[in-house]
Amino acid sequence: MAFNQLSFSPGIVIMLFLSLRIRRAFCLFGALLSVSSSHGGGLDSPQPVAPYLNGVFPANPPAEVSGWTTANAFPNLRFFEPLHLREIPGSSQMLLVCKNGRIFRFENSPATTQAGVVQVLDWASKTQTGEDMGFYSLVFHPEFAQVGSPNADYVYVCYSHRPAAPLTGQSAFNTYWTVSRFTWQRSTGTLNPASEYVLIRQYDPHSWHNGGAMFFGPDGFLYITNGDGGNDRNFYDYSQRIDFGLFAGILRIDVDNDPAKSHPIRRQPQSGPQKPAAWPASYTQGYGIPNDNPWLAEDGSV
Repeated sequence: MAFNQLSFSPGIVIMLFLSLRIRRAFCLFGALLSVSSSHGGGLDSPQPVAPYLNGVFPANPPAEVSGWTTANAFPNLRFFEPLHLREIPGSSQMLLVCKNGRIFRFENSPATTQAGVVQVLDWASKTQTGEDMGFYSLVFHPEFAQVGSPNADYVYVCYSHRPAAPLTGQSAFNTYWTVSRFTWQRSTGTLNPASEYVLIRQYDPHSWHNGGAMFFGPDGFLYITNGDGGNDRNFYDYSQRIDFGLFAGILRIDVDNDPAKSHPIRRQPQSGPQKPAAWPASYTQGYGIPNDNPWLAEDGSV
């Protein structure tokens, strides 16, 4: 169907606003859109905006048929809290990420049964779940499965890491927002659990607002969304800071470390006072910062 044929019922928008989770997401979205004047740009005072739909509500009620239909693509399969689905490049199989840290693959066919499902990775013991936390997404390197490429077996993931250190006097919802690389094992069609290479490990003081969506752009960089540290209304005041940690934004990193396009990391993220003393500091490694970063600071101040 062409894009100019698509329609979207505003009634669906109204129903979505009734969801507590969605309202939290919109609070984060609003925080991402606002930029403090102390960091350049933005407004000095609030400005009025037009009323929703110019004050005219839809003529049709939310229950009206929208023209959209759904179908169970895999009627014989059942999974616990599936979050992310994508095709495995160069194959006829799908890869499914579940919130609990387990990843599966199966043939892209409605006839596929549970017997045809293979577990690709069991990362449940290292994944912190509950509320907004979990194992969020997985992307393949653009050169995945390309013969002769050094990146042919690389896969990138984003998840809430459950640290091994004891949670003495701390909430079990304290985690590390993590971006890692794994190596694909072609002989078994699974991920090597011993191959994890952590690119970003940012201490996260709360269980809400974690983002975690990823994709490779046409520029070859990896784009990753992350949240504001959680709680309500930008509670930790991280959203408008670019001199603290990796929060409330869309990150763009060069996993290929191409010296023509990027430079080495110049500053490590901070963790905040909520981090238990026994836990490791937040850190980043193994990727380049794009040279056209709009907040480029050679002294590492941001």
